[in-house]
Amino acid sequence: MKLDSPLRKTRDAPQARDSDFVAYLKNDFAFRCRKNPSYRLAAFARLIETDLSTLSKVFKGTRTLKSRAIRRIGIKLGLDPTRVDVFASQALRSNAKTQPRTDAIQSSGDYPTISIDSFQMISDWYHYAILELIALPHFKSSVHWIARALRITPTEARLAVERLKTLGMIEETKDGKIVDRSGGYTSTLANDFSAAAFRNLQKQILEKGVQALEEIPFEKRSQTSMTMAIDPAKIPIAKKMIQKFQEELNAFLGVTTKTTGGEVYHLGVSLYPVSFSPPQPEKIPVQKPRKTTPERQSL
Repeated sequence: MKLDSPLRKTRDAPQARDSDFVAYLKNDFAFRCRKNPSYRLAAFARLIETDLSTLSKVFKGTRTLKSRAIRRIGIKLGLDPTRVDVFASQALRSNAKTQPRTDAIQSSGDYPTISIDSFQMISDWYHYAILELIALPHFKSSVHWIARALRITPTEARLAVERLKTLGMIEETKDGKIVDRSGGYTSTLANDFSAAAFRNLQKQILEKGVQALEEIPFEKRSQTSMTMAIDPAKIPIAKKMIQKFQEELNAFLGVTTKTTGGEVYHLGVSLYPVSFSPPQPEKIPVQKPRKTTPERQSL
């Protein structure tokens, strides 16, 4: 799974598309579960003063929220009134759960790319880790197995699976098997812009790298760095070289039909300045004094 995106600024609130209030609620609930693994849906229902059964049906997509309920819950969660108005004015799509988003994945060269709207829904690192887990021969189509494998909460795993299904990136067959429909190579490389969701993902990957430095044995990881003096004009070419390296390494390390085990790894490449030299003063050409011919005196 190729992912290359800028860093996100830190914030304490979940992010979601403004037109999807249910997605916002799910993100808010997942955020609270990350802060407190023992947090339950019943506690969230009490917080927003909603019946637990009703909230469960809303999350499953079998029931919608009316404009009045959206306004009440939004204010209860401390949302800005303007944003609450935006949520309330947008009609919730009744088929959000049953029909995958057709604009989620767009083709761009050898790697399909994710649209920014879709990426905002799945900007947390474990969404892509789930897609890679599916490729492992010992993968089990169980939310609890996924949670244990990635060391996330079952709630985070369940909501992530639901989002991936909504976007059409995975499919659950009649016998309950989870199948990858993303094509195996979903990328953000073609999106040459910065957004909070992109920064979110890269910040999480960097944080996971720091965690691995302390917890993962040296023989199971490689973390190196170098400091160098460079010509900034060559940065665009360097980015293309890094992209090519990522693609070649992915092809070399990738799971094949002969693979008996396997794990999901992160590869993070950061190239950024640590010096900030003041701009060089513009050189003003020194004008040489013009040679003049002395006047002849009249005799």
